[in-house]
Amino acid sequence: MDQPTVLRTAKVGGFVKEDVLTYVDELNSKIYGLEEELKEVREKASAPAQDSAQIQKLENEIKQLRTDLGTANAGLRKAQKEAV
Repeated sequence: MDQPTVLRTAKVGGFVKEDVLTYVDELNSKIYGLEEELKEVREKASAPAQDSAQIQKLENEIKQLRTDLGTANAGLRKAQKEAV
């Protein structure tokens, strides 16, 4: 709210309905904008966590593949010794 909102008073108590409705619309628009901004920030904040999880998953997969490769190489050496 850049400028203070002034609601005109009505002749019979309360405020002018149009002023109040305009003010409520402004507030709703700002709320919507802030909710969208919050959603974007949360998505950006969760992205590194998702990236970390993905990195960990890939590191585990690499570790498993290295283990499998070592086992395959050991089997190959054993087969080569038996063939000689």
